[in-house]
Amino acid sequence: MKSDHMTQAPERIWVDYREHTETYAEISLEEGVFDTGYVRGDLYEALEAENKRLHQGLHAVKELGANALAENLRLREILKECSDDLETENGAAYPLASRKYPSQRRRYHNDMEIVYRARKALEGGDT
Repeated sequence: MKSDHMTQAPERIWVDYREHTETYAEISLEEGVFDTGYVRGDLYEALEAENKRLHQGLHAVKELGANALAENLRLREILKECSDDLETENGAAYPLASRKYPSQRRRYHNDMEIVYRARKALEGGDT
């Protein structure tokens, strides 16, 4: 149960430091600053160091996410190109006229299975 001295608001963390000081400090992760007007000097330095560490961590996570997104897009382009090339090669190996025979049709569809899986993955479906 929340007590009246601890309040939660969007993008803010309210930390109860009453065991160390007379009141609390407000920390804003979004802005990277906090109000320490009521916090003792020795706790101010500790809070400032922790806030800096958290802010650096947020920047690292954002950068990691951007890099992962760029890599994902690059790999998706490669997968699309490979699946298109494989479809073209399978079409040449099993011309439409030869696919009227059940054995050739089975071979074509077996060889195309990886293309189907790749396209399903590119569309966001399960592989």
